Amino acid sequence: MGVIPNWDDASMTDVAPSRHMPRREVSTVSPQGGYAAKRCPLRVQYDLFPPAGVVPLEPNLVDRFRMEAGNTFEAEVFQVLVAQHPEAAIIEGLRGEAAEAATVAAMQAGAPLILGGRLPTDQVGRRVGRPDVLVLAGRSTEGNHAYHPVDVKHHKTVREVTPERKSRGGTLVAPLTDPFAVDAKLDEALINQRSIDDLLQLAHYHRMLEAVGHAAPDALGGIIGKEQVVVWHHLAEVNVKQLWDRRREALESPLQRYDFEFSFRLDVLAAAAEGQSIVEPVAIGECATCPWTEHCGPQILAADSTSLIPGHGYKQWHALRRRGIGSRTEMATLDHQAARLADAYQSWDLVDHVAEAARHPAATPIAELVGRRSTDRLRVLADHGIETAGDLAGLDPRVVALADFPWRSLATSVHQAQVTIAGHHPELAFGVEDLQVPRADVEIDIDMENGLDGTVYLWGALARGHYVAASSWETPSAMVDAEVFAAFWSWLTAARQSAQQQGQTIAIYCWFATAESTALRRGAAAAADLLGLTSAPAEVEELIADDSFVDLFAVFAQQVVTGHGNGLKVVAPMAGFQWRDSDPGGAESMIWHHEAVTGTDRDQQVHNQQRLLAYNEDDVRATAAIREWMSSGAVLPHGSHAHVN
Repeated sequence: MGVIPNWDDASMTDVAPSRHMPRREVSTVSPQGGYAAKRCPLRVQYDLFPPAGVVPLEPNLVDRFRMEAGNTFEAEVFQVLVAQHPEAAIIEGLRGEAAEAATVAAMQAGAPLILGGRLPTDQVGRRVGRPDVLVLAGRSTEGNHAYHPVDVKHHKTVREVTPERKSRGGTLVAPLTDPFAVDAKLDEALINQRSIDDLLQLAHYHRMLEAVGHAAPDALGGIIGKEQVVVWHHLAEVNVKQLWDRRREALESPLQRYDFEFSFRLDVLAAAAEGQSIVEPVAIGECATCPWTEHCGPQILAADSTSLIPGHGYKQWHALRRRGIGSRTEMATLDHQAARLADAYQSWDLVDHVAEAARHPAATPIAELVGRRSTDRLRVLADHGIETAGDLAGLDPRVVALADFPWRSLATSVHQAQVTIAGHHPELAFGVEDLQVPRADVEIDIDMENGLDGTVYLWGALARGHYVAASSWETPSAMVDAEVFAAFWSWLTAARQSAQQQGQTIAIYCWFATAESTALRRGAAAAADLLGLTSAPAEVEELIADDSFVDLFAVFAQQVVTGHGNGLKVVAPMAGFQWRDSDPGGAESMIWHHEAVTGTDRDQQVHNQQRLLAYNEDDVRATAAIREWMSSGAVLPHGSHAHVN
């Protein structure tokens, strides 16, 4: 990612350029596809204007497997749609203008479904695009047959309502037998797991349909995910947080967000064509799969970028940059106490109160500034040592300038930076005097491994120093999920019952419980459907809700600051633990599993199976090692960075 010019500021006036339109002359920019708006602007630039002498990385095996799995899934969905809708128009074997002409002809003829089409190039908007499916939707404002865009995505699109996740109005769903938006039903038992990236891509296709006169008046777009239903989204509904408006209530529609993102990338390309770059490298999640990461990575490290601070991304980096803080070293010099006040004061305007304080004598009681009836504010100020106008006016002005940005915790970011420049010696978070770690008579560490398609083929556990595992090396399927879960659940249930019978307390630990709880629910549902274990889903919910189910990641992250992230592979080495495998990682394990299941060399299959078992065993031993380390008193007190050279 990179620098966004001043036009994105929420304080822009009415005469400022529109945030939804290009600010440069873009008529010569190559038309861009549906991925541009959701990709890092610098990647979009490098894809078209590669840096001199730099060769982009090829996709790694995991990325290739995922792309192949996505293509296979799309083909399967197309087969289902064709079988159920023989009147569908299929655009295949055609490219470029021929594919565009065939798509236009199908739209003009009013085909109910158009599969694999290519929309005519939008020369004004500088867009090209191939929506997976176009679904008939009545008539456009021009009187033409209108269409909604639908894309096929190899991921989950909905989630069933659970005690932790309440329904927020339900989800608009249509079966593949009747995929049309007009017939979609609102299912209140499902939660829409919408992806902003998916919405941006649908918005791209909707804009292209508008350009050619075949857009539906009601701007809807659909996603067909792993559930093989169409989940419909209102693209013009104002329900997305506006990216650069500091007000928490500031919302915009997916179409508006798309217009903002796409127009900026056109500006980036227009500038690059003139030999300028208005963006620069920033560490974001996309870096892990970007072909230019080996070019950008060293620059980000050399700049000591604030985007390297755990929990930071482009928005935090940008907010800091605009206020003159460009590195972790500079971030570490911010006043931590003032940052704590800024965090506590976020629902009020600290900037205005500091400015008001500067206009009063320093000895003026703070109550005269904020009002004696503002008891909550007065209490927060008093808790942070602010009693007079002078105290308030004397706050670190850099922190005050950052106070109106909705940080998760500015103080934690400052502390992370301080720990980083002191050498990454882990410290207790502010306010933590004694590190609290839930312990029990019987302690069990658990971890699961899943394949490329999400199938959980291995559950492992460490109990009383011994590793046990339930695994399957069959082709991934719902039955594999069910059988592996059933074997593991039987063992775990027996262990819990044994502890209860002996009057012992028990704790079941995992690192980042969302992954394990999701896998347990998935396995329980499969076991109930395929193996008749109808009580399993309720039993799983009972465990997840119980205090004995401990997310050690949450326990650690809430109490310890490392200067790094809090991933298992990052934290465990701090506790002195090392994996036996030279290249441990979740993505790598998916490759080993693929080879263990599909390989033709039996010896190599067995090797990969043993490698996965050893990797899983090390994962559960790692959580046990972290727990012991946390309980040993080895983590330094808060503020120790001030004494580390």
